[in-house]
Order: sequence, then C-alpha cells, then structure tokens
Amino acid sequence: MIGVILSGQLDDGTAGLWAVKDRGGLAIVQDPQDAVYSSMPLSAMQHVAVDYCLSLAKIAPLLEQLAGQPAAPEEAYPVSKALEVETGIALEDKALESGLMQLGQLSPYTCPECYGVLLQLQDGGITRFRCHTGHAFSVQSLFAAMRKSVEQTLWSTVRGLEENILLLEHLARHADERNDRATAASIHQKLQQVVHCVDLVRQAMTGYEQLNTDPLRPEPDAG
Repeated sequence: MIGVILSGQLDDGTAGLWAVKDRGGLAIVQDPQDAVYSSMPLSAMQHVAVDYCLSLAKIAPLLEQLAGQPAAPEEAYPVSKALEVETGIALEDKALESGLMQLGQLSPYTCPECYGVLLQLQDGGITRFRCHTGHAFSVQSLFAAMRKSVEQTLWSTVRGLEENILLLEHLARHADERNDRATAASIHQKLQQVVHCVDLVRQAMTGYEQLNTDPLRPEPDAG
C-alpha cells in the first residue's frame, strides 16, 4: 500500500499514514512549500518516517513508478490487535463490542458528536481519540470540533437571551398601556440586566471566534 498526504488543514491523515508505514507500506507527502495549506503535510512529516516529499506535479509519476514494484510479504508485517479492531469499526462493526475500550485510556474529554467519553489512543507518537460509539478524532480535529460546539452553544445562548428581551419588551408595553408603572419599572430593570448579559456573551463569543482554526499546526524544523 502507498499512502499519500496532500494539501489540507489540521492533521487529518497522519494516523492513517502511520498505519500504512506500520504495515510495510510507503509514505508520500506533498512538499509543504508546494501545498496551498501546509498543515496536513507538516503533521505527517512530524510524526511519520516519510519516504518521499515531493511537489504535487511529481507525485503522480512517482506513483506510476512505485505501483510496478513488488511489495514486501504480508506476513512480515502482521496486523496488530488495535489496527484490527479499528479497521473493523471503520467497516461498521460496533465499537464497544469490538473491544475498543481495551485499546487505550479514558480521557477527561467528551465526544463533540455524541457526548460520550473519549478514549485516548496512542500510535507511536500520535495521540488520537475515539468514543465508544466509534467517532474518531485527531488532536487538532478534536479541538476544531470542540470549538464549533462551543460556538454553537454561545450562539444558542445569545438567541435565548434575545428572546427574553423581546418578551420583556412585550410585557413592558402591556404594563405601560395599563398604567401599571411599578410593574413596568420592574420589567425595564430586568430588561437592562438581560441586555447586559447579551453584551457579555457577545463579547465572549467574539473573542472565542478569533481563535485560529488551526492553532496546533506544527512548524517546520529550523534546519
């Protein structure tokens, strides 16, 4: 097998390329200087013993050349129990019944997809996460998913607070129409408090959205 990592954000593909090398395959990475987005190639090069690092234009001719060469014997690279379990999960086996919980340690994080507890897995120097239902994340993709979840929660909070404002304004108008000044004053006071809360949440949301979408990108070696 030959694994190829091209231009892309975050660190998708790194663990898969490591698995290809672990089974005796070849690893090819697009030159980060040639990539529109260098994060994925850089991550692969940081964690995997890459065989070839080439510009995009040179990868196809190399694949044509390598495809005609003999592969190492399969028995020289036996499948590990962990790889067997995770391959089964990818083929729709039930993660919990496949023995996933025996492959790593429970982490303090919850799955952004189903909110189950995430299991921390280790492939060489690569840390990954899976939940008991099978959702899988790299470190960077987990952060990106968590970031999206937090943003959705903050927006939902803003929406709920602004609905409070609309309702309080409606109640205040009715109190004013009834000349119920005491009730109207109380409602207006609550209204100001909710408006203040909305401003605080919007400020927090603005600051959170300014986080880089790719904050964990590995830097190339200085040499």
